[in-house]
Amino acid sequence: MRPGRGFTLTELLVGVAIGLIGIIAMFHVLSTWDKTKRTTAAGSDAQIAGAVGYFLLERDLKQAGMGFGAAKSTVMGCNISAIVNATATTTARAAFTFPLVPVRISQGASGAPDSLQVLYGNSSFFTAEQAFKASTSISKKTDSRNGFKVGDAVIVSDGAANCALIEVSGDTNADLLTLDHAAGSLRFNAAAGTGATFSSGLLFNLGKTPQLNTWQVANGTLVVTDGLYRNTAIPVADGVVNLQAQYGIDSDGDFKVDTWQDADPVDWTRLLAVRVAILTRSQQYEPTSTGPVYVTQTAPVLPWLDSSNAAIPFTMKNVDGTDDNNPGDDNDWRNYRYRVYGGMISLRNMVWGVSP
Repeated sequence: MRPGRGFTLTELLVGVAIGLIGIIAMFHVLSTWDKTKRTTAAGSDAQIAGAVGYFLLERDLKQAGMGFGAAKSTVMGCNISAIVNATATTTARAAFTFPLVPVRISQGASGAPDSLQVLYGNSSFFTAEQAFKASTSISKKTDSRNGFKVGDAVIVSDGAANCALIEVSGDTNADLLTLDHAAGSLRFNAAAGTGATFSSGLLFNLGKTPQLNTWQVANGTLVVTDGLYRNTAIPVADGVVNLQAQYGIDSDGDFKVDTWQDADPVDWTRLLAVRVAILTRSQQYEPTSTGPVYVTQTAPVLPWLDSSNAAIPFTMKNVDGTDDNNPGDDNDWRNYRYRVYGGMISLRNMVWGVSP
């Protein structure tokens, strides 16, 4: 360059080109960093959702069966007739039924998410089942009413297939044996009482705030519904796309789980554990630039094996819930990352209830 003549157009264009190359390189680095950051953040969200969802479900299942875990096989599984009256803490619910079991799994069709119904009490007295030998539609005369207090929810059983949910309204009868459950006056007492069905039988104390919780996946969210109070689904963890569960059965009476199955147990007292798996999906769409290569090549698998020790893959659906048709667009499940959380959960109230 001659000092007297300054820059030529060629030299100026070369400088601009070098600057543009630098800008392109800088933005490429920034774009790559941002993509990595979004992938990491989205993966962290899926990890947190799965861990929290599994922790809360596990905590619920560990309490399953409290208050009735020692029930005999003739009683366990009985059909409970219930009604919920409107109070400050409950929403009215017309007559409905549910089984006297610690947990019941409803299997989803063709690999769709399962749902779990968990039942347990919270009495602070840890009372065993109590027999009654005289009964009306609004009272029960027991062998001993120790541990039963006003406001306690109680399962009444005839010792066989019939059960009902009531609430204790009085425990001051002079005989020290009678428990009252005035018709229609409290949360769980029907206006007509329990009728004449229960002339004698057994009482199981579930305490003042029993739980009948249903866990399920709805629109990509793990939700829990309290069937005895508000009966409204409460979101627990977002980004959950599947929930699978099985019963752990002691089939030979040695107090050890030796059979895992989807079907309800024939004898509910042999149910000692459940195993569950939660599948979460990252919200970050990660397309590939070339070829049919995806961030998730194959379906995630359950954290247990089948009877032949083979891996069990989750049944995958497109993001919008339609069947997997591998279109390669942002609706394809393969363009997202997944996390699996699960394990075996011992039903300690059942184990303690049937142990020698």
